[in-house]
Amino acid sequence: MAVSQGDTLWSISLEHKPETMDTRVYIEAIKKVNQLHSTSIQVGQVLILPQFTE
Repeated sequence: MAVSQGDTLWSISLEHKPETMDTRVYIEAIKKVNQLHSTSIQVGQVLILPQFTE
């Protein structure tokens, strides 16, 4: 997904994580699959969102 103005890893996680998963756990998964070293993201950056089965 492409990052839009105002997006944060927290807001992206809330929208895409499995319902029962802790938001912080999903953020760490996003960081891992995208090899991010911090929670800073830029508008236009393309992120891979991890898929989990519920």
